[in-house]
Amino acid sequence: MNSTSHMIPLALKPLSKKKNKIFFWFFIPLLIITSCTSKPATVKEYLTFLNNPDNKLVALKKINGLEIKVKYLPPGYLTYLEESKDDHPYSPQKIDSLLKSYSKSKTFLMTIGQDKESGGSGDVMMRGIASYSEYKERIMNMNFHMENNVVLKTEYGDFYPVLSTLENSYGLSESISFYFVFADNEKSKNLNDSKEFNFTYSDETFGLGINHFFFSKKDMNNIDGFVSLKNPSFN
Repeated sequence: MNSTSHMIPLALKPLSKKKNKIFFWFFIPLLIITSCTSKPATVKEYLTFLNNPDNKLVALKKINGLEIKVKYLPPGYLTYLEESKDDHPYSPQKIDSLLKSYSKSKTFLMTIGQDKESGGSGDVMMRGIASYSEYKERIMNMNFHMENNVVLKTEYGDFYPVLSTLENSYGLSESISFYFVFADNEKSKNLNDSKEFNFTYSDETFGLGINHFFFSKKDMNNIDGFVSLKNPSFN
């Protein structure tokens, strides 16, 4: 799968222990805007907004003791992740360039874990595993074949991942997460013109069947518009 022509978030790489900085100037919108909108005004509020199911940027399903969560990752969030892992703040020009690059595609994070409310616990990767060979096969499938089980359906056609990555938690998490990036291709175009998105996951690992997660351009724009605003001193 060719990933060189699409921006890959540094979040897909191991987190550096050197740094955990936040550049608030990137996320603080103009006061005149925040005075008449409920959109977030700080990084903390931004992340809370992004993770709040009421804002319809996160979709959740619980099946057979497992929980599947799919979250839309907007261009501004991907840019923030990339900048926060650098030793120096990005220039406004570089931020604009990253935003434009990420805006050409749609990125989602899918997480599968135990349903804690139903009493589930333990490493989900070990669910139903009876031998090391089965575990090894599961690891191989999830690292190299998950893109075959996911499609983003729109009114302009079906879009398959141009990039899929298994997030390495180094055994620190009982859940598993995958990044999926969708973009225009030879068979399907006008992804960004779509108004409705049906993220469809066909599970062949845990017996969860076909699962649909719905998102809309309107809800995506609620947060995309916010992160496009920059401190006026950089304009």
